[in-house]
Amino acid sequence: MRQTSRSSRGARVVAQLGIAAFVLVLVVAAALGFVAEYSGDFHWHLALGDWSLDNGAIYRVDTLSHTYRGARMTVSAWLGDVLLAGAYRAAGLIGAYVVRSAALLVLVTALVLDARRAGLALLTASALCLLFLADAWARFYLRPETLAFAVFAVVLLMLGRARRTVRWQPRVVVIGLICLWANLHGSVAVGLLAVGLTSCEMACRRGLARDRRGALLWLGTVVAATLAACLSAEGVGTVLVYRMLDAGCNDQREWQPFLLTMATEIEVLGGLAFVVSAIAALVLEPSKADIGRLALALALIGLTSTHRRFVTVASIACLASLASNLAVIAQHPWVVAQGDRARLVAAAGALAVFTYATGSLAGEKVHRELSLDLAPDVYPVQACAFVRENPPPGAMLNSFDVGGFLTHCLEGRAEVAIDQRVCSLYSGDFYQRYVHGTKTSEGLHTLADDLGASWIFAQYDALARAAANDPARWSLVYADDDALIYARLDAPETAAWASSSPLRFVDPLRIRPSAVREERDAGLALQEERCPDCGVTRLMEAVVRLAENDVDGATAALDAMTPVQRTKLGAAESELRQAVASHKRK
Repeated sequence: MRQTSRSSRGARVVAQLGIAAFVLVLVVAAALGFVAEYSGDFHWHLALGDWSLDNGAIYRVDTLSHTYRGARMTVSAWLGDVLLAGAYRAAGLIGAYVVRSAALLVLVTALVLDARRAGLALLTASALCLLFLADAWARFYLRPETLAFAVFAVVLLMLGRARRTVRWQPRVVVIGLICLWANLHGSVAVGLLAVGLTSCEMACRRGLARDRRGALLWLGTVVAATLAACLSAEGVGTVLVYRMLDAGCNDQREWQPFLLTMATEIEVLGGLAFVVSAIAALVLEPSKADIGRLALALALIGLTSTHRRFVTVASIACLASLASNLAVIAQHPWVVAQGDRARLVAAAGALAVFTYATGSLAGEKVHRELSLDLAPDVYPVQACAFVRENPPPGAMLNSFDVGGFLTHCLEGRAEVAIDQRVCSLYSGDFYQRYVHGTKTSEGLHTLADDLGASWIFAQYDALARAAANDPARWSLVYADDDALIYARLDAPETAAWASSSPLRFVDPLRIRPSAVREERDAGLALQEERCPDCGVTRLMEAVVRLAENDVDGATAALDAMTPVQRTKLGAAESELRQAVASHKRK
């Protein structure tokens, strides 16, 4: 009796710990919805969603660029765009964060419920989920893809339920979710892969059990889900959306291979646990192992090795498979026979994982990333405001990484030359020509002539340096710590604007200031008026002092920069310091 009472108390304690752990997971997931936006994709999704809300139609033809205006765009996330734009209209950036927070709550709730229904304890399921959040939190970008992660988790939940019951309702829900996913985000092929692998496994199991009707129903689920995915803006093309990744498009960073050296500590440990649990489940209880889910995780791992964009969905699939494997192991007769001892070991392991995940989140200082605004020093907000107040004549060239932000920020004022809609709008050939054309001064000149561009909105990148290295054609007209704006001296529409800008005499990327002191002083005075606290202002001051042979003054100006400014303007600051050191040796 005493032993039973002690066992009962222990079970209650573990249950209470599980509830507390689950609540904490929900709190963390909700908070992660408010990680300051920094991905670069949010704003073009916002622009497309705004157009759809204003026109009551799906955005299909480009209106945001001057290079592809009027061209047909592949529609891959219209519903996600509308949801984000509607939330933004209702409550600004906070509204969009609330939508992401809700998606993350659905994601973790579905993962925990799926593990619980497989037979895993709430404490263990919550610990695994927190570990996933600790690893993936920085990849929950403010874009429709994150909404699709939530749908993916619910699809896995429903597929798991369908495996354990002969009822038809879970499969109908899965088919409806696939239709929703196809309109929400273009990654629906991942959902179809999950449905296909699980259905094939269950069809084989039903066939071996001589249940022909059951086998046919599972195969019919695949067909129905595929047809449901076609009930979207692109029809059959939605299922094959990744065909857009032709040779010219897929060299962006997120579509590059995921190397083992990139794996985090959590990913390495989680991967080992996944492999060991999968082998144990297949050896101990092959009839109960979720082979379809295991195959899905392995397939997504393979895709991730080719395209790192799949790393988050692969993590979700691995987590779900790991939970299923652990549940199978926990239900093995030998484990069950251990009784309280097995439960104690499982609870201790779950608490260790939970503690490790909590420490990881604290160590990465995730709380500092939470905000009700955009991530600081990521977007050229001031430069955009300058352009909105002083719309330049002619067409613009812009840095690729800031294109998405400019589609929304400059909408109605200026059209971008390119943004992150590569493959869905811009062709691979154009993307390659644009990226390579902005790396040299001559390439920039040719590109600007071909596109009829007369001014540049650039970050501190190759495009800005190509313009700075061609003073005969390009004049600096605006500068802050996030962006530089250049205008053409040889274009009729911008010649007067470009030639009248005194900033061209103190361009910090040139380090070749004007020989006329009044011109240098005028440029520095204008910059001091516009942005007195900017790091680039200190760079310009150093340029002026260096031209006056005032080495100590140039050094003092560089030393006055803050550590953050030195990091942002690192290359320019380093070159100026080298110039100062060289001048000192002379």
